[in-house]
Amino acid sequence: MNPFPGFLYALRALLELAFATRELREQCEQETVAHRELGREVATMLKRRLADLLAAETIEDLVVGNPRQVIENEHSSIQITLSDGYCLVLGANHAKTMIDNIGQPDWSNVRRVKVLRIGICHD
Repeated sequence: MNPFPGFLYALRALLELAFATRELREQCEQETVAHRELGREVATMLKRRLADLLAAETIEDLVVGNPRQVIENEHSSIQITLSDGYCLVLGANHAKTMIDNIGQPDWSNVRRVKVLRIGICHD
């Protein structure tokens, strides 16, 4: 008998993170690498935003970092502000992403995201 009813379901309902490159994974998982390559302030905010992402069920749960949808190269992504003009850019990472009525990912149903880049914000 499970002493924590719903606990395993709650774990599965949280966002899953993947990374576009090994370098991005290292920046996100190794604090010393992030500090060296991004600077202390950006690395600190990256660590906080990643923790926020790992605690969220969907992107829509985020209230910090000014998450916003942007279109880059005809693809929809989410930019999350870090610091010093830097953003964390995420894309949907489902084999079949649910699409909204204007042809963009339905972010309320996206449970798997991929870190596409960390860099200067683009509007």
